[in-house]
Amino acid sequence: MGDFDQARGFKNWLYAIAYKRCLDRLKKEKIEKKYRSRIAETTTQVSSRVEMEHSLEESAVIGLLLKKLTVKERLALCLAMNEGYTAAEIAAVLHCAESTARVYVFNAKGKLRKWLERNPHV
Repeated sequence: MGDFDQARGFKNWLYAIAYKRCLDRLKKEKIEKKYRSRIAETTTQVSSRVEMEHSLEESAVIGLLLKKLTVKERLALCLAMNEGYTAAEIAAVLHCAESTARVYVFNAKGKLRKWLERNPHV
């Protein structure tokens, strides 16, 4: 009220204050929006990097685990899990009996499960 000039009128003075406050608010929102979009963009980039690093770590761990299996167990497991092969199809690839193909897959899963149970931090 100390800045109020009675010669200019109360209504005009009040409108001028409201107008300036609105402009200040719009500027603030524009700046906030700009920073929010930058933060969102940065967050997305960081998330993408973290996901990529995590998937690379998982791939490395999976590779190490698969190396612990015999060649036939590894091939049987990969055919079953990744390609969706049936026991008969795996048997045809490995030139073995269907029951043997099922045993390879079963043993591979069992070995991986035991290793993961002994190493839960992986």
